[in-house]
Amino acid sequence: MGSDRMFKTALYGVAEEEVLEYMDRLLAVIEHQQSKCRETERGSEGNQEFLIRQMRKDLSEEFKRHRKSHRRRCAVMVVCPLLCIALLSALCWFRMGIAGVTGDSMSPALKPGDLVVYSREAGAYSRGNLVVCDVEGIRIIKRVAGVPGDIVKQDESGKVRIINGLEEWKAEVQSVPQEIFLKNDEYFLLGDNRDMSVDSRDERIGPVPKARIEGKVLLVIRMAGSA
Repeated sequence: MGSDRMFKTALYGVAEEEVLEYMDRLLAVIEHQQSKCRETERGSEGNQEFLIRQMRKDLSEEFKRHRKSHRRRCAVMVVCPLLCIALLSALCWFRMGIAGVTGDSMSPALKPGDLVVYSREAGAYSRGNLVVCDVEGIRIIKRVAGVPGDIVKQDESGKVRIINGLEEWKAEVQSVPQEIFLKNDEYFLLGDNRDMSVDSRDERIGPVPKARIEGKVLLVIRMAGSA
């Protein structure tokens, strides 16, 4: 705007529109007073009319600028959250996953109807971690019992022992096919509910390669109505 403007408005944030409305009412009062004084002040009528026209022009420009700025702010308020949601969704899709619990093999930790959120980030898994893995196209959720370097064998009492040379971790499970040495990328997985679980004890599954583990469970969501 030119330097001959009669006034300029400052940015008052959310109050800017109220300031402009106040100025509009002020001009209306001035116009009303002008009409009352025309008869007695005819000599200055031309100057007053010029003043009013100039103020009206400046105020109209301010209203246009304000409306344009308001539209931009509204667009930003709508677009930014949508972009954030889209980016977070894409990030979660590639780095996170969700799986449902359908059986009792992990009871009582997991119940049918529960949902688990797991990380797809590749990394080493520790004993006790809950993991989601793919077995012949079927997604199952089990607990890591044996890690790479462990030896899985059955003792004289019939119980399975998982040994890594430093500690002995006894699993209250039934027999395994044979003594198993877990390779650098293999994990021995068990269900918490041993009697109901089909896991690494079964010859059809056995030690699970790391490449078949989709991720580690980070969060368990107990759905309403879960058993």
